[in-house]
Amino acid sequence: MNNWSGKKKVFAIFGGVLAVVGLVVTIFLVQKVQDLRSRAEKATILSLTPTNQNVDAGEEGQLELVVNPGVNQVNFVRTAIVFDPEKFDLTNESFKLDSSIGFTFLEEPEVEDGVLTFTVGVGNDPTKVINENPESLGKITFTVKDEAEDGESEFSFDEEKTQIRSIGAVDPFTENVLSSTVRATVTIGALVCKPNIATCSWESTEGNVSFQYKITDTEDDSVVLEGETDKTKVEFPSVPGKTYKCEVNSFNPCGESPEASGTSVCPTPTPTPTPTLSPSPTPEETPTPSPTEEIPTETPVPTEEVTPSVKVTTTPAPTTIVVVSPTPTTPQGGPEVTTTPIPTLPPTGNPFVIGGILGGVLFILGGMALLFL
Repeated sequence: MNNWSGKKKVFAIFGGVLAVVGLVVTIFLVQKVQDLRSRAEKATILSLTPTNQNVDAGEEGQLELVVNPGVNQVNFVRTAIVFDPEKFDLTNESFKLDSSIGFTFLEEPEVEDGVLTFTVGVGNDPTKVINENPESLGKITFTVKDEAEDGESEFSFDEEKTQIRSIGAVDPFTENVLSSTVRATVTIGALVCKPNIATCSWESTEGNVSFQYKITDTEDDSVVLEGETDKTKVEFPSVPGKTYKCEVNSFNPCGESPEASGTSVCPTPTPTPTPTLSPSPTPEETPTPSPTEEIPTETPVPTEEVTPSVKVTTTPAPTTIVVVSPTPTTPQGGPEVTTTPIPTLPPTGNPFVIGGILGGVLFILGGMALLFL
């Protein structure tokens, strides 16, 4: 005898439909949640600072490699920094890692064909990762070649060879979380305008070893800056409208030159190209009788006395200081950072999870309906 009445059949069909729908919904939503969790948040920015600087031919410059993690927890950085090998000299020792942050080299720095590559990391130690605040990985030291032409040249990242990993909860270990990069521009030759900074510069002749300089404010004769250098220019803080005096002595194996000096007024308001001081105090050897002067020689003989017939004299010409432009303009064509939107993943307890729970409830109710019928 068939115990299935029409009403029971309807309930049985309804329960079966609930069970099937609940099962399908549960499977779909669970897969959806897993798919979302498998997507890492690309939030880390890798940059070189300063983004603009001036370095003369033959001089050294430095760039700092900075990691801004965003919402990531950075524990691994592999990068390739591209530069012009015809203008800059870099070696395998050019990058110095900042040991205070806990990162170590996984692959040592290597320079080849205008590309500096290296890999650093901290493993899975959560106490050493870079998170929340930007951190400096270290500094790159470079030298501008003597024959480099004046103009601008860039240090940039090869993003295809740059990889950053994170140990964040939603970041798979092998996923690249690099969001964007910021390149640096180095200007060779042309000066970069600096606010409230003046320059005292001079020329040097062969044989000069060092220079002693003294910069004073002509209003009250206060010393603004003094010291000794082997360079041919120094920078000092200035105030628009003030007059400064720059005094320079040069030293070489023959002796010390008399003091040469020059004055200049800091102009106001428009930026103007920075002139250079000329000429420099240049000691010259002039044969003149002098019964009291003795000239030191490179290889003196203990028993030999220098004939008092030569006196070191100099004919220094006044030098003029250079004045900073007080209202510098922002360099044109500076680097622009283009970032991609950072996806926001749903938190725990999102609608997909709730939907999966409801689907499971439907499946259970459908199964119970079939059981009791």
